Formats: sequence, structure tokens, C-alpha cells
Amino acid sequence: MIYDVVIIGGGQAGLVMGYNLKNRKVSFLITDASSEVGETWKQRYDSLRLFTPDYFSSLPGLRLEAKSYPTKDEIANYLKLYTTEEKTSHCS
Repeated sequence: MIYDVVIIGGGQAGLVMGYNLKNRKVSFLITDASSEVGETWKQRYDSLRLFTPDYFSSLPGLRLEAKSYPTKDEIANYLKLYTTEEKTSHCS
């Protein structure tokens, strides 16, 4: 398949780019070195929490429902949910 845009990196910025491209009906592919979305967050140290509250950390189209200051696992799960909620449809 031929895509109009290839996004290298499936982190927050890449997913938001995919969200915006999808809304504009532009074909795209998101590629990442990790085998699944949010994997790099899962590999971080266990006590990691964001220093910003959940309401500042949400991506467009899906509110982050987490503890006040989300853990690394909550962010990893949120990013995975973000791709399964049809926000970005072409992730690999």
C-alpha cells in the first residue's frame, strides 16, 4: 500500500499526528521500533509518575482517566487504548 505520510515514532507526538491526519482523511502509516504501543513507557522505572496532572496529559479525542499524576503503566495503557479507540487506525 502507498501512504501519503509515514510517521516515524509511535509515541504521543506520532499518535497525535495520526489523529490529525485521520481527521483530514490523509492516508498514513505510523511505525515504531517497539513491538507494541506504549512499550517504552512500560520499560521505565516502576515509581515513575508524570509531574503534570492527568487533565494536562490527555491527547486529542480521548481523555486520560487516571490518578491525579499518572503512573508509567497508566500512560502505557492509555496510549494503547488511544490506538484501539479508532483515533489512529494505521499503526504498525
